[in-house]
Amino acid sequence: MIADSSVLIPLARAGKLGLLRVRYRKVRVTPSIEKETVYENKVGSSEIKKAIGQWIIVQKTGKGLERDADELAVAENISRADAEIILLAQKNREDILTNDYRLAIVAKANGIKAVWPTAFLLECMKRKIITRPKAKETLLELVKNGLRLSPEVFAEALRLMDVV
Repeated sequence: MIADSSVLIPLARAGKLGLLRVRYRKVRVTPSIEKETVYENKVGSSEIKKAIGQWIIVQKTGKGLERDADELAVAENISRADAEIILLAQKNREDILTNDYRLAIVAKANGIKAVWPTAFLLECMKRKIITRPKAKETLLELVKNGLRLSPEVFAEALRLMDVV
């Protein structure tokens, strides 16, 4: 799994970053995502920094991928960091975890599965990593800590948590 800052930061702020480790064992990020999450002094960055090198792996992109990322970013009107995530996911044949709509759409167009944070929580419930009450509590904490969800998505996630 390759994670985007749109999920890492709220998980870290809510004290729930460890769910990623339990579910995936290892998570990859690009150097650009490392910069966004650790070196821009955001709340929660210390927890992410501790996990880097242990179970969050910063995968170097290389000159060829960086050049391709620049081209993809311009062609799809996305950030270079998002383009790097897509290309790394293609290279490694991995899914991405994101809460960025544009990134998810472009990833899908490029044959990459994008997993939303709400789907991640539902999957954690199905795998009995967290209980239903903890999943609901975690969703609330994520929203309080910067995860952006429309009221409709929030309501649907809560509804699905009741039927899983």
